[in-house]
Amino acid sequence: MKRFVKKLVTAGLAVVMTLTGGVMAFAQPYPQHYYLPLRWLLEGVGAEVDWVNGQVTVHQHGNDWVFTPGAMQAQVNGIDVPLSAPVLVIDGMSVIDMPDAIPLFGDVGAFPVTIATAVTTALSAMPEADVPGLTIALVDAETGFTWTQGFGYVDTVNGIRTDADSLFFVGSVSKPFTAVATMQLVEQGIIGLDNPIVNYIPEFTMLPSPFFGGSSDDITVRMLLSNTAGIPNANMRGFLTRGNDHYQGIMNDILVDLARQELEFIPGTAYEYSNQGWTLLGALVARMSGHDNHFYGFEQSAQESVLQPLGMNRSTFIHHGGIANVAQAYHAGGIQDEMHLISSLSAGSLMSSANDMALFMHAILGDGGDILSPETISYMLQDHTDGASYGLGFAQRTSTTGVVTVGHNGGIPPFFWTFMHFDVDSSIGVFVSTNSFGGVFIGEMIADVVMETALMEKNGYVPRSETTGIPFDPNAVQIEMTLAEKTTFIEEFGGYYNFETFGIWYLGLEDGVITFRSGEEVDVMTPMSDGSLRDSMASYFFSQKADGSVIITMVMPPIVMEFARIEEGVEFDAVDMSAFIAPEGFEQWVGVYRFAPQFEGDAPTITQVEVSINDAGLATMFVTQMTFEAGGPLMLHEGRWFLGLFPVEFATEDGEAVVRIMGGRFVRQ
Repeated sequence: MKRFVKKLVTAGLAVVMTLTGGVMAFAQPYPQHYYLPLRWLLEGVGAEVDWVNGQVTVHQHGNDWVFTPGAMQAQVNGIDVPLSAPVLVIDGMSVIDMPDAIPLFGDVGAFPVTIATAVTTALSAMPEADVPGLTIALVDAETGFTWTQGFGYVDTVNGIRTDADSLFFVGSVSKPFTAVATMQLVEQGIIGLDNPIVNYIPEFTMLPSPFFGGSSDDITVRMLLSNTAGIPNANMRGFLTRGNDHYQGIMNDILVDLARQELEFIPGTAYEYSNQGWTLLGALVARMSGHDNHFYGFEQSAQESVLQPLGMNRSTFIHHGGIANVAQAYHAGGIQDEMHLISSLSAGSLMSSANDMALFMHAILGDGGDILSPETISYMLQDHTDGASYGLGFAQRTSTTGVVTVGHNGGIPPFFWTFMHFDVDSSIGVFVSTNSFGGVFIGEMIADVVMETALMEKNGYVPRSETTGIPFDPNAVQIEMTLAEKTTFIEEFGGYYNFETFGIWYLGLEDGVITFRSGEEVDVMTPMSDGSLRDSMASYFFSQKADGSVIITMVMPPIVMEFARIEEGVEFDAVDMSAFIAPEGFEQWVGVYRFAPQFEGDAPTITQVEVSINDAGLATMFVTQMTFEAGGPLMLHEGRWFLGLFPVEFATEDGEAVVRIMGGRFVRQ
């Protein structure tokens, strides 16, 4: 899979110069030109095409084009237009020169190369990744320019093509909208950014962390917006539902659910992405806007305060079966499946189109539109985590090539993947959304290619960060470090790191080898010439801030993620395995467990749980999510089981062995 991703990234970055991957180049008779298969190109962008008497008639963007093979001109609405090269027929296939194809993509403004690159990269990558439908928006807020385009199909079964008004589920790209609605309340003086949530929702409470302590009374609005509140990202019962009905309980019962849960760390001391925190923010927006029902209250508030003022008339947070032109869900291989919805509206339920998202990007990159002041937006885009690169609803990101952007990504696994990136200095925004599992591999690559090409075309260069850029080199080679050098490195960067779903890992030195350890599972870290440590899956870059805090950047192209070292001491030692030893009687829980719905429409984020006792006598658990598998030794702490920081419950219900983790219920098979 990694070789496949690398291939796509390499092809995408090269396409602006070579137009490889789906583009046909011919040495004669026009060696200076690049030719595109005309049918491949036009059908990919949804143009209406007739092939009559050897001529190609195209209706696209309100214009009628007629191409005649061999002719040095085309007709546009009956008027002759010169071509740089004639349309050729090679082996029965009509091909067109790239410069002559660009007008078919609509108004390309000052970005003809960028848009040609976007089209060819998307059309090349989609079939390789089994992505039926994809939509793109490119904006330049400085000039008011907008380009949007749909590719492929939103519904292959019914033959419905993607266009710029097709609705895609954008997942966590919903969070910037929730942040805007929250900051509107701050601007209006209704809530204070650094005031505790209990000031506005007095019944909100959580239990202290079993490892670190802390009080939920200290959680502020800022902490929720920046994912530093200590609210876990687990226990999301009903987060995903099948069909066309949302589970309203996840928003209306959020206070009851959180009251039974423990903090993961002391509020304000660390960063962890938390969908539950954003669910609580949705409840806050609804409450402070005068609504008792958090579900419908948030939807109404967001519509009235954000979507409608921007003219995002197609967009909605609540899905129902009567909405037309909606992207359907696809597995790898192009197999259509039932819809999966996110029931936490404020965390990830927005449905939007390329045309609507262009309006949002213009507002963020421009004067704020009618939603927020430019000063507030600028403040939201800054880092509010002291190193984890997350603002107030917007994530800062450094690509593997050192381009720094801000925005947000989103996903509804395994089907929908969305990427929204801004370059604030150049006022350029890019939005890409897909409707298949393969989108997780190509969506961000396409967004990066479009962003970098647009920056080059507008500025004449691509601004890259020299201070925070990641020096990742896919061709880096192994280097040797002396024991003294390794010891110095561990003194500076060693310790515990919370990798969220992957659990807590300890970076240390064992028998002269740098290792990452989670219980019994040990990864040997190899020093590389680009300054990273590399294991079998990824490269890891370590940096220390002026205050002594440590950030680790994990690079698994095209994915880049940042995590902070846990500076608070934990109550267990990675080398002391006693907390992981399976006690007497644990054998009763060994087996494979499958997801068991707790209400109609309940859909899993985890599909299978496997519990075992390994050869070392450790209790272990591996969970299979829709996109990956993770797990390791279970830890027994004060009579309770944990997988990393996630609590695990074992019980017997109606004579069946049951496991509960991350809000799901699993029954042994």
